[in-house]
Amino acid sequence: MNAAYATLDGPLTAIVRDVPDTLTPLTASGPAGRALLAFASADAATAHLATLPPELGASHRTWTAEADDWRAKEELLRAAASLGALRLELDPDLELRPAAQLPLDRAIAYVTSYKRNRACL
Repeated sequence: MNAAYATLDGPLTAIVRDVPDTLTPLTASGPAGRALLAFASADAATAHLATLPPELGASHRTWTAEADDWRAKEELLRAAASLGALRLELDPDLELRPAAQLPLDRAIAYVTSYKRNRACL
């Protein structure tokens, strides 16, 4: 099983623009296209936030969806998709090498299906 699914089952933290009432995640561009960087721990996201250039870091903060908040996770993933992200890269190191990755549309499908299964109980 892809480790990305296990990470999606837990709390999910991302770096987002610090704008009230708007969820705009920070994405990274590379040779394979744009990706949403997300983290299993808020500490890892905070470490990445600290490495951003000061002008960028000052306008961003960490944002966490709790393990059981599937709606918030879906919002985060869909917000990244609206920015052109194609992949979800989880727990990247400081050189942006992810511990796990998943196509973003597959991550959205997973979160949505899990949310629906829970709603049917």
